[in-house]
Order: sequence, then structure tokens, then C-alpha cells
Amino acid sequence: MLMQRRNLFKMAVGMGATAPLWRSLATGLPMSWILGDRNAAFAAEGPEQFLVVSLSGGGDPLNANTPGTYGVPDVYHNPAPEMAETSIQLGKTTSKAAKPWSTLPAWARDRAVFFHHRTYTNAHPNFFKVLGLFGAAKSKTGSGGEMLPSLFASEVASNLQTVQNEPLVLANIGARLTFQGRVLGAAQPGTLSQVLGGASPGVLKDLETMRQKDLGMIKAELNKNGTPAQKEFLDRHALSLTQLKDARDRVGPLLAGEGAAWTNDATGQVKAAIAMIQLRLTPVIVVSIPFGGDNHTDPDLANEALATVSGVDTISSLMTGLKDAGLQDKVTFATCNVFGRTLAKTRDGNGRNHNQNHHTTLMIGKGFKGGVIGGLVKMGTDFGAEGFDSATGAPNPAGDVKAIETLESMSKTLGSALGVSASQLDFRIKGGKPVPAALA
Repeated sequence: MLMQRRNLFKMAVGMGATAPLWRSLATGLPMSWILGDRNAAFAAEGPEQFLVVSLSGGGDPLNANTPGTYGVPDVYHNPAPEMAETSIQLGKTTSKAAKPWSTLPAWARDRAVFFHHRTYTNAHPNFFKVLGLFGAAKSKTGSGGEMLPSLFASEVASNLQTVQNEPLVLANIGARLTFQGRVLGAAQPGTLSQVLGGASPGVLKDLETMRQKDLGMIKAELNKNGTPAQKEFLDRHALSLTQLKDARDRVGPLLAGEGAAWTNDATGQVKAAIAMIQLRLTPVIVVSIPFGGDNHTDPDLANEALATVSGVDTISSLMTGLKDAGLQDKVTFATCNVFGRTLAKTRDGNGRNHNQNHHTTLMIGKGFKGGVIGGLVKMGTDFGAEGFDSATGAPNPAGDVKAIETLESMSKTLGSALGVSASQLDFRIKGGKPVPAALA
């Protein structure tokens, strides 16, 4: 049964399910250590920031009711009572937004940045190009293209000492997400729950035995021949038995409880993400939280309202779950879509069209201070993202961040919050700049 589960895990996460992998999960130590290289992964020390990123190629209308879009004449906001214009506090900034955004936990709003930018496309199939910044995102060697989830994963993995470097995809995002040229498959939460044994102890119970054996052996070796640095590394990265049991106990209710915990929807995805982070499986986890989809036809924007309420609730549940697990300072959350939706009233208020000139990325994490970056400018009969001043975030067509650089600047700002150095960001992302106004 254990071997069957291991094989299923191999299929689920798209990597080789070898004995070192399981021993790495059991101990919390990188596979290089499990394989005997005690000098490996002394990695550069830096902030420990996992990334949970919600991706969609559907072009959701998340942008249509966010802070920074209110108070602008002719912008059409959702008319549903549950979407009423509401004052919300984002750190030291007071803004207006649809009511659901006010329900995010106060501590999360203190770290929430709504970043207005462009994606330069209105075609669904270009989503993977948006993730690659249309060629501006580079591989670690500086050659070829890279996509943001994989770019960030490769940059922060050494600090996190995760089992694998590549992102874990928990959702069907309708895009060809790659890592170092390899297409990544998706691992559905329902499948992971089967792998890890569901409500019963399952595979994670077996990890306790592996942990005791491996840590005992490694500690004995280091007590005899280890350096102070190696001993400190072991103390810092090794999972305690309490931590391993806690992760095991959480997997049952998070992934395989009754009802929604078994599902592969956004709720199941964020619960699975928390469990996988506790096991230090991967530096980046991809989920998909719906905010209304491709809503060309949406009478009275009713589905947009329902999806916004549900989407914000799901983000709130992620924040609450992270805090309950003691991970609120170690995980950054972000959203990215292929494009936003029209902000002027179209289709008599019964839907929204594609908008290549405006998109809102939400980022929440310890590395951010709450606020709004950028804003709107009238473009023909609709609106686009305006350039802005990086020091204040205020919209300004003459600012040092031009409208055409906003996508790259958002990406570098996210990278900065994850702990990627400015020099490395400049090497891997061409154009744009980190925005100090967004960073803590």
C-alpha cells in the first residue's frame, strides 16, 4: 500500500517519488543532505517566503471593483447590494472598494497591495506570454524565456530548502506552465488526499519512522565530525516530531474530511497549499480562485458579484489558515490573470469585455505595506492603468514608472517582497523597477 501511494504521489506532483524524496519530507532537510552532501544547500541566507499564487487565463473581472477604481467618473461598478462601495483600511491608507474587500482580516489588509497595471493583451491564449512578461522574464542563465511562478521558485528555493524546486500546480489554469523548459502537470487536492491517506494517518504516519531513523543517523555523524555551521543548519531546518505530527494531523481535515475538503475547487486548493507548505514540499504553489471568469454575458453582473464574494472569502480562509498554522509571516499571496475587464458600462451592464490596458494584481504578505499602487486613465471609451510615481504609488503620467512598464514593475515588486535581490531581479526581468511605495 505504501508503494502504491508513493507511485500515486509521483503522478500527483509530477516528480520522481524516490526514497530520498520521502526521507526529505520526513526530516524537513533538502534531498542533497539525505543523499550525503553535508555541505550542500548552505544557501544564501535570506527571507523565508513561500508564494501561493492564484492564476487564471479566464480574464476575471477582479479588477473592476478594487481599491483605486472608485471615485473615477464613468467607471461602472457592480450594482449588487453586497458589492456596495465601502471604505476600507489598507495599512495607513483609506480607500474605497466593493464591500467584500473590507472582510479580509485586518492584519491581511495591513499587508495588502492592489497594484494597477497592464497586461498588453486581450487574447486568452496569451496567458503564458503574460506570465513570461512577453519575453522579458529570463531563465537563471539569462537565456530563453521563463514564467513568473517558475522564476520566483528557482530564486527562493535555496533559502526555503524545499524538497523540490519546481512549483506545485493544484489547479487547471488553462496555460502551459513550465519550469526549466518542462511542462508542469497539475496535482489535484483530491488525489493528494488519497496519496497521504485521507483522514487516516496514511503515508505521513510512516514518515515519523523515517524521520527518527534519518535524524538519529545524521545527528550522530555531525556530533562526531560536523562543523558548527552544519549543526546549526540541522537545528534550523530539521522538522521536529511535533511539527511532523502537526503536519500529518492537518492533512486529514485539510484534504480528506467530509464535504468540500475532498473537492478540487479553490477551497480545497488553498487548504492543500497550506498542508504542502507545512511539509516544505515546494517554494511556489499555484491555485486558481475564481472572480467571475470570462463574463461577456452576465445579467446585472450577478455572477461577478457572487464570485467576488466567494473569491474574497477564499482568500480570507487562506489567510486564516496560514495564521492558524503560524505561517502568516512566511507566505506571500498574489493573483495574476491574462487581462482585466472593461471598466466602462458595456453590454447594458450585463457583462464586461476584455481589457488589455487594465488589470489589478493583489499581493498580500509580510514584505508589503497596505495600499494602492497606480490608478486609472481614460482611454477612448474605456479605462487603462496609468503610470505612477514609484515613491508614492500615486498615478502620474509623468511618473518614473510609465504605463507600458507597469507589468514588469509589478513583477519586480513581488520579487522584492519574496527576498530576491535587486541585482538578480534586473538580471532576470528586463524593464520596470521595484516600487518602494508598496514594500514594507
